[in-house]
Amino acid sequence: MPIVDIDPETNSELTKIMPGVKSNLEHYEWTQHRTFDGRDAGGYYDIAIDLVKDVNASDVRDLFAQNIGETITLFEAKKAFERTFRTGTATTLNLKSSNNLATEIRIKIKRPLPGQQLADLLIPSGGISCVQVVVDAVGVGRVSEL
Repeated sequence: MPIVDIDPETNSELTKIMPGVKSNLEHYEWTQHRTFDGRDAGGYYDIAIDLVKDVNASDVRDLFAQNIGETITLFEAKKAFERTFRTGTATTLNLKSSNNLATEIRIKIKRPLPGQQLADLLIPSGGISCVQVVVDAVGVGRVSEL
């Protein structure tokens, strides 16, 4: 995979919000998205970091953090999303899972410009979503029979 050319500060921030950096996830993501984005890796990841921070400062993050080991529903996640990002924005959110464990929160957005807030970028996804997921503690990856 191509080298991801980012400055040390961006790399440090990326390591905090994307644990997969240890397995070179940023290389995979850059390979997947660079063609469509049109900016350099540093600019792309600086914006991505800011958007993840928006999610991490939201009620969605709190919902997941307060329910480790528990099942949450898509309805609960969408309500938490709307409490932070405004009524009607939850159509952008989908949950993905593997073996019932939450693996992704997907949020569809239009191409962001530097400094834009997540709430200003949301668009309906129309994607398929799990109706409920189990919230796993970081790094555990196992769940007993439900």
